Amino acid sequence: MLLLTVASRSPLASGKEKGRIIAASFLFNPYVLCVGVIWGMMDNLVAILLIISLMLLTSRPVLSGVSASLAVALKLYPIVFVPLLLILSVRTRNYDNFAKWGLAFLGASVVTIWSPFVLFHWDINGFIGVGVAQVARDFGAIAPLSTFQHLENLGVTSIGLVPLQSIVASWWLKLIWVPALPITLLLIVWKRPSVESTPNMTRDCLLVYMVYLLTASWISEQLMELVLVLLLFLAVYVGFRRSIYLPYAVGSLIVLLFLTFNVPVSSFVFPLYSIDAAPLATVGRVLFPWLTLIFGCYLVAEIIITAKTFTNR
Repeated sequence: MLLLTVASRSPLASGKEKGRIIAASFLFNPYVLCVGVIWGMMDNLVAILLIISLMLLTSRPVLSGVSASLAVALKLYPIVFVPLLLILSVRTRNYDNFAKWGLAFLGASVVTIWSPFVLFHWDINGFIGVGVAQVARDFGAIAPLSTFQHLENLGVTSIGLVPLQSIVASWWLKLIWVPALPITLLLIVWKRPSVESTPNMTRDCLLVYMVYLLTASWISEQLMELVLVLLLFLAVYVGFRRSIYLPYAVGSLIVLLFLTFNVPVSSFVFPLYSIDAAPLATVGRVLFPWLTLIFGCYLVAEIIITAKTFTNR
């Protein structure tokens, strides 16, 4: 699906040859192969649904709203894009389309998310409880904020005069992403007040998502896949330039290294071939704080670079 989407837009990227390069860079990315093929994660499908919603936002608002709803039905985290998509829709000053998008999103959400609980008598309280628990999860995985947890796991007790245990136990730190996203949206509204081009709308999505990745307490490795897809979709319009392929490659490498030691990579060939994972896990415990810290620095750099495009119309 991603290949077809990129190929259909490839003339905007200086020819079909570049369109093939962009698609191949995703399809043969070792990180994508690990999470999408070996793990069987559906984040690539979530990404294509988000892109479809973005592409159809002004021309087919009903389909755009349904596509966004399906993305949220598959994985909960795309809900962070809903306020941004509503803002982008309002900017067109076509309030009929805005209403259609909102109603389509709500209607599709009722059908795909809520109606099965009624039809099959599932426990809706358990579902809501799981959703609420996602708001302030414990620190872990490749989230930059989990650096504190990984350091504590290594036996580090404090950073300067501040005990690590008090940092890890801070409830407000687990919720910092909640105010961070509205602040990002206000910045977008302020800096880009008029109707935007598709590249800038894609940059806005990247900015919101990277702020979420930077400030959330738990970020699974597969969530980086959406960043890669948005970067490639941007390349369709502006070309596969260094400002895109460099963060694409660096981001893929950082998360792939973390994934290699966290899973560990030996599990990818099990049960066909059994490998003792203990040495990788031992090395990983030492590397995790550095990798999450590097990932945080990577996100900060990309957020700054993306924010600088606010002058582009």
